Amino acid sequence: RLASASEDGRVRLWDVATGVEVRRFEDHTGRVFSVAFSSDGMHLASGSSDNTVRLWDVATGDEVRRFEGHTSWVRSVAFSRDGMRLASGSRDRTVRLWDVATGDEVRRFVSRTGPVESVAFTPDGIRLASGPVDNAVRLWDVATGDEVLRFESEGHAGAVESVAISSDGMRLASGSFDQTVRLWDAATGDEVRRFEGHTSWVRSVAFSSDGMRLASGADDFTIRLWDVATGDEVRRFEIDGRPNSTLFVAFSPDGMRLAFGPDDDTVRLWDVATGDEVRRFEGHTNTVSSVAFSRDGMRLVSGSYDHTVRLWDVASGDELRRFEGHTSSVYTVAFSPDGTRVVSGSRDRTVRLWRVASPTGIADADALPKTIVVDQNYPNPFNLVTTISFELPAPAAVHLRIFDALGRHITTLIDRLEIAGRHEAYFRATSLASGSYFYRLDTGTTSVTRRMQLTK
Repeated sequence: RLASASEDGRVRLWDVATGVEVRRFEDHTGRVFSVAFSSDGMHLASGSSDNTVRLWDVATGDEVRRFEGHTSWVRSVAFSRDGMRLASGSRDRTVRLWDVATGDEVRRFVSRTGPVESVAFTPDGIRLASGPVDNAVRLWDVATGDEVLRFESEGHAGAVESVAISSDGMRLASGSFDQTVRLWDAATGDEVRRFEGHTSWVRSVAFSSDGMRLASGADDFTIRLWDVATGDEVRRFEIDGRPNSTLFVAFSPDGMRLAFGPDDDTVRLWDVATGDEVRRFEGHTNTVSSVAFSRDGMRLVSGSYDHTVRLWDVASGDELRRFEGHTSSVYTVAFSPDGTRVVSGSRDRTVRLWRVASPTGIADADALPKTIVVDQNYPNPFNLVTTISFELPAPAAVHLRIFDALGRHITTLIDRLEIAGRHEAYFRATSLASGSYFYRLDTGTTSVTRRMQLTK
């Protein structure tokens, strides 16, 4: 199911597979700005310009509860992972935490500098992030109500055009019109490093999968590769042709190739080690706005202002498939984790899901697995960071832990309730020696263990 909020005061529920409107939730007396599902999918919350937050029963469409107290528009709502708490951000400069079961206001967080436009819980539910209009993101302690951390954009002297987060979640990179790239500590909000050298606006930034390299693309017709640890410029890729700007950069999963899109209707693939252009993907008839690699690095998908999404073979450069249906520019594309689906977002106000194996690309409905599925980690063997993926047929309390070859517990990656569907966890083996390690997923009724190999 997919929910949408509207200025007509209604919340609509849609069937993703068919596009049919399933249900309509009507009771707000003002515009609805935001909606959020509970983790079990049974409830839907909405925030409105009528200053209220409402809780709906997804199955029946009935209003279950109304949360009142805000004195201005409610711009954002979010559930905690366990579904017991609901947060709302408002133009009255407050974030409010509500008890879902009783409707009581549990805590109030006051933003003294401006209205709150967005709220989000951390996965463990211990922290709550809010985004007021003063360009500072604040992190709050849910238990105490204290402001724990503030990320402020005052470090940049110009607009921030792009951001990227490292695979382990420890570092954040930002590219700006002030011609710099900055590296931030995600835990403290401190600026760790500044990468300088571009002579024009920085349009795009991307981390390599191991987090050791950072790429940036700018309007100075260059792609620059930086060493994250030292801040040194490792390599510079000069763009020929007639580009106006570099709209995106993306690493292949193994970090050996870098794809980028100059404003000349092509996608270029470079060898990170040598700086040589390896391949050029040609066929689009207008600017290529975004690109993404499949998990195995064998396929590349691109979206373009020519209204099409195209699938390419990385090894040969051949166009494998063309997905047509958008009626305006395609701005963003992405693969599903298993590589069987491609999603695209367009200026035509639609998000479309395509089936990679289908000759037409038209997606069928995704079915949940019948049993718990735990994939082999990727990559394996791995050098520093690897990804562990799993699928759940129903919501479950998940414990995902890492053990060494002697059965000693190393760390816990997940210890929380997860919704049905596909999930990913990242394991960073910074301080571990080379050798065999094991990851085990437990749900109370099922336990699955797999082996992985660390090679440094």
